[in-house]
Amino acid sequence: MKRRGNILLITALVVALVFSGTLTSFGAAAASTPASGIKVMYDGNYIAFKDAAPKIINGRTMVPFRQILEDMGTIVTFDNATQTVLAKKGTTEFSFVIGGSDIAIKENGITSVKKMDVVPYLDRYSNRTYVSARFMAESLGYGVGWDNVSKVVVISDYEKLFANADKDFTILNRLITSEIDLEKTYHTTGNFSAQFSTPALATDPAAKPMEFGMSGSIDAIQLKTNADMVMKIAVDAEKAIAQLPADQQASAKTTLDMFKDMTIKMKMNGTDGVMYMNAPMFSLLDPTAEPNTWMKMDIFKTYQDMGIDIKSMMSLSEEKSSIGTLLTQYGLMAQTADANTYASVKAGYALFKNLMGDQAFVASTSGGTTTYTLNLTPASVAAAIAKTAITEGTAMSLSDVAEATKMMDQANFSGKLVISVANEKMTSYTMTGNYSATGTSVAFDIKGTPLTTDMTISIGMEGIMNMAMTMSSDMKETTEKVDLTLPPGAKILDYNSVIPK
Repeated sequence: MKRRGNILLITALVVALVFSGTLTSFGAAAASTPASGIKVMYDGNYIAFKDAAPKIINGRTMVPFRQILEDMGTIVTFDNATQTVLAKKGTTEFSFVIGGSDIAIKENGITSVKKMDVVPYLDRYSNRTYVSARFMAESLGYGVGWDNVSKVVVISDYEKLFANADKDFTILNRLITSEIDLEKTYHTTGNFSAQFSTPALATDPAAKPMEFGMSGSIDAIQLKTNADMVMKIAVDAEKAIAQLPADQQASAKTTLDMFKDMTIKMKMNGTDGVMYMNAPMFSLLDPTAEPNTWMKMDIFKTYQDMGIDIKSMMSLSEEKSSIGTLLTQYGLMAQTADANTYASVKAGYALFKNLMGDQAFVASTSGGTTTYTLNLTPASVAAAIAKTAITEGTAMSLSDVAEATKMMDQANFSGKLVISVANEKMTSYTMTGNYSATGTSVAFDIKGTPLTTDMTISIGMEGIMNMAMTMSSDMKETTEKVDLTLPPGAKILDYNSVIPK
């Protein structure tokens, strides 16, 4: 349930941000910029430092602490006797001693101590205390980025930016929020099937398209991000093998026969990011692997090496989510690209609201059930773009709006979202849509309840691949326990030792 809602949110945001880049490129409201030197931007506006300018020290941007903190809405006090700085904003407060490396951060009554990357120091020329801009901003829960071209530190308070999200998206929130009790254990079952085909080789007139299929099932016991699961996968590649040259068919069949009836056992500890897997195919990676060999993987590190903060994403699934919390967290996890990022995100949110906010749905009531329907068409997207251009104060002219409308008219896509609610809770949903452009087509049909999902999706890429897939899943509360212990005599195979770099 949560994953499905998050995917919808991410997809909508990507669409909104892509179009918002068009809006802001026409000239979002610009703040005054200092004539030279390192600059600091907070929520789209440059901070005008009065009597002490930012500096680069050991690769870190250092700024006068009182001004930057006060400009970010923080109450600052200074104890001259102990040389201690105390800053407070909302439920967050922190303190540090000038010249020391420790900073005590107290949030919601819980205090933690961290080491600052650069020690605060007193500048003897300006008589101002300098602190790390990044560390101070992150201590307050803000997103921080660096525009190397413009030499700007970009600080964004996403919690403030998305403060009204849960009011703007009460209908969509029905889909995002879950009726799942995160303190309970669930038994999840599911299955999928897929058919793939690739085009025939143009160099062989007698060749036929390569076809193969895949099907499988999952059976899992899950508590939050801890899971004990078994996946079964079957690959049908007989037609593909038949297309190979005769001298290659035997060796290909020997390898692919291992995938005809494959079972993968997985035990995942979502707290420390360690996952163990057991499967017969491991003998292909390591000939010494035995039936009771389990491959160990540090999933946090594996994804981190790919530039993905999977740990933060998994932590979100352990909390009650809403549009507001998800937007804030995704904003913090995203990388700030440049000084225009905040304006793009702000315009993207406005476009997202115009596209999928409460006012975009049509409601109908029958009995005790209210059904909310949202239709996305080229015309509705063009209207949302024009409305966003007006409300966000961009310099988008009538001709620009006309061009955007023309672009939408030439697009070939549609989407429909239906959410049914009874007794203030979502009872069912459907999401359908299709898209086609030169050489590419996509169609999907997703429906379900808070604990079930059924999905059909097809993708066609001319000259590359065609795919048709169906998936379904069902969750039920269970008294079973998640068993993360390995069988007696299990041998451990480290993932990094067998996977080529």
